Amino acid sequence: MSFFDFFKNHIETKEQASKKTLSTHYFVNNYSQTKAAVIDYANHYKYAIKTVDDTYKEAFIEKPKHHIIFTIIEINPRLTAVEVKVAYKAMFGMNRPQKVIEQTYEYLKTKLKFKGVSLNR
Repeated sequence: MSFFDFFKNHIETKEQASKKTLSTHYFVNNYSQTKAAVIDYANHYKYAIKTVDDTYKEAFIEKPKHHIIFTIIEINPRLTAVEVKVAYKAMFGMNRPQKVIEQTYEYLKTKLKFKGVSLNR
């Protein structure tokens, strides 16, 4: 992580991320269980659920200062991957987007059966 990453106001997870906490997380759950955990996360942390799209398998939730887009990827009927995009509505993120992603994954690990990080690396 470079010095300038601290100031980013938009961060997203990906398979080839430089930090393990920002890598794609895999869960041994089906799509409906994973979607339910994402909705539960939104309700637990008092996010407004704007859109849950079963066609594209995405969920859009927001608070006044930031929003999150979850992408649930079905690898097979019992394995899903969750990618997260966080964007703050501020000029500088001050590492807050990364903390939100870490908090999100920690919550999902309590609700779903965690398999691993960046399995296709």
